[in-house]
Amino acid sequence: HAQDAKCSNRGTRSERMFCYGYPLDSYGHGLKNVSSKYFSENGSTLTIHATIQVKVNLKRACWAPKQKLKSELLKMMDDPQWADVVFDVGDRSFSAHRAFLALRAPALCEMTKQAQGHVSIPDVQPAIFQAMMRFVYAGELCYDTEFLRSNGRALLEAADRFGCKELKLHIESEIVKSILTVENAGEWVLFADSHSLALLKEAAVDMFVSDTARFMKCPSWVQIKESSELVCELWETKYCSKKRSRDPTNDEEDSDEAIANMDVATLRDKLEANGMDVDGTRVMLVKRLKRE
Repeated sequence: HAQDAKCSNRGTRSERMFCYGYPLDSYGHGLKNVSSKYFSENGSTLTIHATIQVKVNLKRACWAPKQKLKSELLKMMDDPQWADVVFDVGDRSFSAHRAFLALRAPALCEMTKQAQGHVSIPDVQPAIFQAMMRFVYAGELCYDTEFLRSNGRALLEAADRFGCKELKLHIESEIVKSILTVENAGEWVLFADSHSLALLKEAAVDMFVSDTARFMKCPSWVQIKESSELVCELWETKYCSKKRSRDPTNDEEDSDEAIANMDVATLRDKLEANGMDVDGTRVMLVKRLKRE
């Protein structure tokens, strides 16, 4: 039975002093050497004093503001107050800041050097230009699969034309994952070949290798046959080339032969790891990595 109890709170710990009595008819046989001051007057009860410390975890309310950088950058893009150039695209005007353009779309920035405030952008739809600018300012990929089906080529052409390489590579990857099929691979291999889209071209050529008969039924096969170089590349890949490898975790020094047999994704992995440019044709990527 409890004979005494005290409690005091200190910081995050509670200390309680308890005094418990245990009848000796249950435990007395092992307590012959215990001082008599711990026994009750009739000698039938032993009193034990114990201090118990209990750690209490106090969860403090914590709050931090949400990140607003993206929304604020997009707001700045739409605010002409601090803009130093305006692009006239179709029936719309877009304010911009040369500092952003110099970093994210250098070819577009170059067009503003001789401009007096306004720069006319022909042959680009306002919706395409806006999508590109939202990526330039905030890294926003504001498109879905249906948008890419209808506007993927136009967005790729704009990104390529204005030097927005990162957007170009993002769109290319998304087209490979979501848009490319054997039925449209012929169209995409022609487009990729003319815009230095190495990943897209490789994926389209792989479809030719895996299902040549269906590939050759594409309407674009007529155009492909007009390019003897492209036709030779297709048949050479099918019958002569080694299977391309992907081994981005191999840290050993790569031989020229190993580099020549890497797929585009591996080449880009290694170039990016070395801080080198990952844009360009497959031939350019191989040469770049060999020089490194």
